[in-house]
Amino acid sequence: MVSPELLRRYAFFGGLNAEQLASLAKAADEVVLEGGNTLFREGEALHSLYLVVDGRVAITMELPEVGNRSAVQLPDTPMREAVVSMVSAGAVVAWSALVPPYVATSGARTDSACRLVALDCRDLRESFDQDPHFGYLMLTKVAQAARDRIRDLHTEMLGGVRRAFWRETENFTTETQRTQRGLWHGNHHTTWHTLECRL
Repeated sequence: MVSPELLRRYAFFGGLNAEQLASLAKAADEVVLEGGNTLFREGEALHSLYLVVDGRVAITMELPEVGNRSAVQLPDTPMREAVVSMVSAGAVVAWSALVPPYVATSGARTDSACRLVALDCRDLRESFDQDPHFGYLMLTKVAQAARDRIRDLHTEMLGGVRRAFWRETENFTTETQRTQRGLWHGNHHTTWHTLECRL
């Protein structure tokens, strides 16, 4: 169990009353981990929701190895773990533990020494059955967390595409090359704008 006052400090738990915070605190334990510890892997069943109190947590996904151009992921496709986002104090990780089928849509591991609060979602789901309004509030917060995570990933992806695009553009040293690739004069701005709109 942790103090309800600890949870009250964080925006994710804002708007909850004292009784609801007490229910969360009863289902929570503080966890201290060194860097490099796996919290959960993509595809695993989730039983806990994590609040990052101190430190950084890497959000990971399993992606095909570089060079694999197959459009379909075959059972024996070589995979690698890629860090797709980094979260720090105040972030909530493993919100899928509150959403059926309670399976991780990504992985997570500590990137540095971390202090976390782990909330047992099996206990929480029982609390939600007894207090549906409490469950509604928490699932609304989960939806907001998911929205923010998708927005952040989109921003990071777009930034990576933008950097790669401009690196490629800078490699064209003659007007002939630029003309051949549709990047002559100001057209590179138009081409980037078109790409950005599609993303």
